[in-house]
Order: sequence, then C-alpha cells, then structure tokens
Amino acid sequence: MDTPSEVASRQFEAAVKAGGLEILKFMIPGMRMCAPLGNMIKVLPLMELQPVPGGPRYLRGLMNLHGRSIPVIDLAARLGYGGYTRCTLETPILLCEHGGLQTGLIVDKVIGVETLEQDAWQQTPAFDNAGLLLNGTVQTRFGPSQVLCMERVIAIDLGGSHHPVAPGDGDIEESA
Repeated sequence: MDTPSEVASRQFEAAVKAGGLEILKFMIPGMRMCAPLGNMIKVLPLMELQPVPGGPRYLRGLMNLHGRSIPVIDLAARLGYGGYTRCTLETPILLCEHGGLQTGLIVDKVIGVETLEQDAWQQTPAFDNAGLLLNGTVQTRFGPSQVLCMERVIAIDLGGSHHPVAPGDGDIEESA
C-alpha cells in the first residue's frame, strides 16, 4: 500500500508531465528549489520567532500571524544541507500549507513563479526511496531545481533527541 507521500509525489509528477503546473522558485544557500504554487499562501518578511524548547534543530520557532502560532522551519537545516540559514531583516519566510497544516519556511531568496512545460520532470532513481524530503528535479528557466515534498518537509519530528535553538542565538543580522 502506498503512503500518502508516495501518492502525492506521483500526483505531482503527473501534473508536471501534463504541463501547465505553476511552481514557486526559491533558493536556500547554494541550492535551487521549487514547490507547487498551490501550497504557497504568501511570502512574509522575517519576524520575531518564539523559541520552542526541546524542538528539533530545524524548528526555528513559532511566529504569531494574526493571533495564530505557526511553526517556522529553517529549510536548509530541515534538508540537512549545512547549518542554519544566515538571516537578515530581508530574509523571506514562505507561508505554505499542505493537508490543512500551515508552516513557515525560511529560505535565502525568492526567485519567482514559473509554469512548467510537459518535459520539465527529471526524476532520478535516487528519489524513488521512501522518506526523502524531495520529489525529484524539474528543469526551469533558471536551471534544474529540486522539488520539495511538502508533506514530508512540514511534518515536524518531535521524537528522539534534538539540538534546539538557544534563545538569543544571535543569528539575525541587521541589514545595511
């Protein structure tokens, strides 16, 4: 029996192959990424985050958005791609939604929106492994981009031992 993530991955692949799927393109340090535009609500400026003691390292905290507490994930740390994203006052947070769950993703830069062509899908055998946080690769106008598996990325692992972010980490810089 297929997991919901495997079904979502196949649905995304089918949508890309059918053509006309809109994606949001963005970057984490050194990596081009994208996600279905349908999962994106808005791009927000970096805001004060409330730490979550004992949370996983990639969970940077909770943001207060119109009275709702929304978890904010450092996408580079979540993907295991180096350490934390170096944040400035211009660092964007992608407010995204999947399956009724809203999460903020800290990224380095937002590139823009693109509609994929039918031949954009470039899945490799490595992406067939269950549990990966990526669905595959698509060819965009600014080069190949890794496609986030939104369901897996926004699922916050609260089991096991974690290295939480210490309050006052000093990771936010003021811009010039």
